Amino acid sequence: ARLGGCIIRWWNMPQRIVEAVSCHHTPESATHAPELVHLVHLANVLSHHADPTVEKHSGRPALSEATQRFFDLGEPQALDQLIEKLRAADLELNN
Repeated sequence: ARLGGCIIRWWNMPQRIVEAVSCHHTPESATHAPELVHLVHLANVLSHHADPTVEKHSGRPALSEATQRFFDLGEPQALDQLIEKLRAADLELNN
């Protein structure tokens, strides 16, 4: 994430894009565009969890509490339910 942020900054991208790339693993550290950082963090977590080839306990990042509060996701089971819906949709699209 940090390297990506450096590259994006070098390309003279807007600060909010730099921050979204740099902070998507630590969304609570966002200062310029927290809404975008939380969105990228959520997308990153969902993509890892929805991928059946990623090891469940070692390769899947956890959703930050800050992002969970930001999107008012409630209990952790809500994320699990969303992931199951994404997997089902993915299977349906790829069959």
